[in-house]
Amino acid sequence: MTAVRKRVRGGSAKTWYMSGWHVFTKLRDAITYLGKFQNLAPKAIVRCRARGLRPKERSLSPVFLADELLVERIVWRINQEEHDVTRT
Repeated sequence: MTAVRKRVRGGSAKTWYMSGWHVFTKLRDAITYLGKFQNLAPKAIVRCRARGLRPKERSLSPVFLADELLVERIVWRINQEEHDVTRT
């Protein structure tokens, strides 16, 4: 999958950054970060291979942004509208 690179605004500080797929090296960091999202769209944590990695600017979390992902499998899924968390 290829990310659409554009300037987006997000996070608690509402700072601008260049978009990309959010990538973590540790599952526990990804789970912690997932809990920070406030929009109700379903989300997932996947095991993947990533290309075009760069640190997410001004982030306090250990997160990278990637231009491309090859998804190997879904590890964790959350449907925040129903507060349903499933580990696969």
